[in-house]
Amino acid sequence: LTMLPAMCMVGILLDVIACSAAISTCEKCLQWQLALGLLNILRGALALETLACNATISACEKCREWMVALALLAGMQRASIVLDMITYSATISACEKGHNWQHPLELLGQMQRHGEMPSAVTCNAALSACEKGLVWEAALELLSEATGRAGPDAVA
Repeated sequence: LTMLPAMCMVGILLDVIACSAAISTCEKCLQWQLALGLLNILRGALALETLACNATISACEKCREWMVALALLAGMQRASIVLDMITYSATISACEKGHNWQHPLELLGQMQRHGEMPSAVTCNAALSACEKGLVWEAALELLSEATGRAGPDAVA
């Protein structure tokens, strides 16, 4: 991981897949700052792609850096990078782990408006955020909306 910036500086070409793999390694090591740094290197050298951004958001999620995850998602939108189920799920989970319940509900709505249906994991993270925020009415509404699609599972 520490060699990647040096490789970029001496002109060794890295592709999005190699950088995304390095960012995923940062996620597993709970090194969200390093993941963000690699994403910035990638931004300068290559076109950003959903894969690399999702890996960085996942690193933030593991470290409970929900504000950084939200900022990355907003940056993806500004750069017209495709947001997918993983983008939304990781960001919602980051918010849930940071005890933020408002953003997961907003993101679920945005996700559906963009044609992405939430998975059981996504719904469970949003429900858990509602639980942590002591907003049971929102949790009940979410459960009601999830009926008939890939909603919460038995864990919820």
